[in-house]
Amino acid sequence: MLPTGLRSFLERDPPRLRFGLATAAAAWLAIVLAAALDLPNGHWAGVTVLTVWQPTRGLLFEKCLWRLVGTTAGALVGIGLLAAFATHPAAALVGLTAWLACCAGMSALVRHFRSYGAVLAGYTCAIVALIDFDHPASVQHIAFGRIACTVIAASSRPPP
Repeated sequence: MLPTGLRSFLERDPPRLRFGLATAAAAWLAIVLAAALDLPNGHWAGVTVLTVWQPTRGLLFEKCLWRLVGTTAGALVGIGLLAAFATHPAAALVGLTAWLACCAGMSALVRHFRSYGAVLAGYTCAIVALIDFDHPASVQHIAFGRIACTVIAASSRPPP
C-alpha cells in the first residue's frame, strides 16, 4: 500500500500525473531512439522532450518549431565559425561573442517562443563550436546530432 500522503498526491490530479508519466516515457524513448541511431550526445533528445512538451498541442507545435529553427541556425553558424576560424581560436571567440550578442539582442526584441528560438540559436552555436574545438572535422557530426535529437523530440506527441 502507498503512504497516505503519496496516495492523496497521486489522486489529486490524475490528468497531470498521466501527462507527467507520458512525458517521462517519451523522453526515455527519445533517448533510446537517439542511441539506436548512434547520435552524439543522444541525451539531448530526452532533454528536448522534457523542455518542449506542453499540455496543449498548439503550444507544443509552436515551441518545437522555434526550438528547431534556433537549433538549426545555431548549429549552422557554429559549423561556419569553425570552418572559418579553426586555426584562429581568438577570432573564433570574437565571432562566437558577436553571435551570442546578436542572439541575446534578438531575444529581447521578439516575444514568446521566437525569443526562445533566438536564445537557442546562441547557445547551440556555442555548444557546437566549443564542444570539440580541437577537432573541427567532427563539428558537422555534432551539429547534425544536435539537430537530429531536436527532430526526434519534436516528433513526439503528448497525450490528448
